[in-house]
Amino acid sequence: MATLFRKLFLLTVLLAAVNACKEDDPGVEQEEEHVGEVTPVGAALGDAESFSIGPEGGVIDFADGLIQVNIPQGALTTATSIQVESVENTCSAGIGTSFRLVPHGLQFETPVTISFSYEHVPVSFEDGLAIAYQADDGIWYWPGNLERDKNQKTVSVQTTHFSDWTLFESMHLAPQRAEAEPNEEIELIAFRYLPENEISLLAPLVPTSDPISLGEAVRLETKFIKEWSLIGDGTLRPSGSSAMYQAPATIPDENPVTISLEIDLRNGSKAFLLSNIIVGTMHVTLNGGPYSNLTIAANNPGTGGYVADKNTSFIGFSGLDKDGNAIAVQIFFPGNEKGQFSWNDTNCMVVTNHNIGTAIVAGVSVIPSDPPSIHPGYVKITEFGEVGATISGTFEGNFTYTDYRCQIPCIEYGTVKGMFTVPRFQ
Repeated sequence: MATLFRKLFLLTVLLAAVNACKEDDPGVEQEEEHVGEVTPVGAALGDAESFSIGPEGGVIDFADGLIQVNIPQGALTTATSIQVESVENTCSAGIGTSFRLVPHGLQFETPVTISFSYEHVPVSFEDGLAIAYQADDGIWYWPGNLERDKNQKTVSVQTTHFSDWTLFESMHLAPQRAEAEPNEEIELIAFRYLPENEISLLAPLVPTSDPISLGEAVRLETKFIKEWSLIGDGTLRPSGSSAMYQAPATIPDENPVTISLEIDLRNGSKAFLLSNIIVGTMHVTLNGGPYSNLTIAANNPGTGGYVADKNTSFIGFSGLDKDGNAIAVQIFFPGNEKGQFSWNDTNCMVVTNHNIGTAIVAGVSVIPSDPPSIHPGYVKITEFGEVGATISGTFEGNFTYTDYRCQIPCIEYGTVKGMFTVPRFQ
């Protein structure tokens, strides 16, 4: 019996030593315990809108289609007042604005469908998009079901209750979008928000039986990292779940540059996380000169918005060139979405004013003639975010510029090229 006890004791010591070696081995990744992140309830960002829905059902469309709630026939037994409002997004993985659907205690007889549009929302990982709700414990949960329509750019879930809801990405590169000046360095890090043992769900997410909590951002484990890639100018130095990007010394012709991270998922599929970096924020140059000739200083973030009754978007920014002279740029284009728009004589043009001392050099995409004609050129919108986000893009074309330093204003012709990133306020 004593011999048996000695053997059991030695075996216990041996197992403890092996486990200690595993815990101390820096080359062995330890899976973190997944804990749902408790966050505060988001503050209201505007007035709530009420909708009366009865037993016949109905569709609620809010915030220009960013969120839609489809209530089927029979989901409600009596006419019910339902309110929707935009609220602060407190979910770490959340994208854009979250929305409060009330009354919270309302239970539906059959599931309703909540859909989010991401057509104008910058994302890092389209296949990892899903929808989460905030429960009474302050934790955000993915309810375990999902429908994704990549053609319509929508994600939908079904639920029998109301709460605060948000679109989220299960993984992403941070930052998802950034601006860098020439030679500036930016660190990119891959994060996940779902448990590691659920990583096979990420491309695409598939139904589960129970809601899954979203935790704090956790660096994606190196065992899932396959390859970092740079599409564009600059240099990239990968190191596991992070990489350091250094912008080129001069602003590249192709902007933004794209950082891509290929990852291997547990179910054998692959996924790609993307980040876009614009080298230079707001610039304009005349006649092919280097951007440093007319570089907009970062002292004015600019503005951008959309005028619905005219179906026209506008951009405005100003700053100083390298010699301290003031310059202002105004850009107009039709609609309120991404795309490339040719200059025309109604709602797509670029106008500049460059103060040189007390004189002005003014430029416009219109050719002065009778009737006026339009230079060839375009405005390209690469990002058109919701209110509170940003509008980014480039413009390029032939240009008319008037130099008022001449005794008689001199009208000349040349080219103009520029880029911009401004906050959207309307």
